[in-house]
Amino acid sequence: MRIEELTSDSVFRCLADERRRHILGYFRNNDGDTASFDDLVDYVTQREGQPTAPDRETVAIDLYHRHLPMLANYGVIDVDDRTESVRYTGDGKIEAVLGDEPGRSIRAPEAADD
Repeated sequence: MRIEELTSDSVFRCLADERRRHILGYFRNNDGDTASFDDLVDYVTQREGQPTAPDRETVAIDLYHRHLPMLANYGVIDVDDRTESVRYTGDGKIEAVLGDEPGRSIRAPEAADD
């Protein structure tokens, strides 16, 4: 359910955090547009290289309370709390920034030194 308009600024806000880029990367690198919450947590935890239980719990809390709601607010994903699943709805503006390569690493550009 889209609550806010996905403007150019909000696209970059969605992509500004590495965990949100990992969430989107999950859908770009896997078949289908639906994932369980646990699969997303595992994917993000593995991408960050922190497979221990306390780190997984921290990632789960952060995704559930911060990152998934933000992406859902802009209509990029739908979260079904009942089934604990997340469906990627996609958006042309986000896809345009990410490019056409599904396996492409999604990283923020390095800050330029002035």
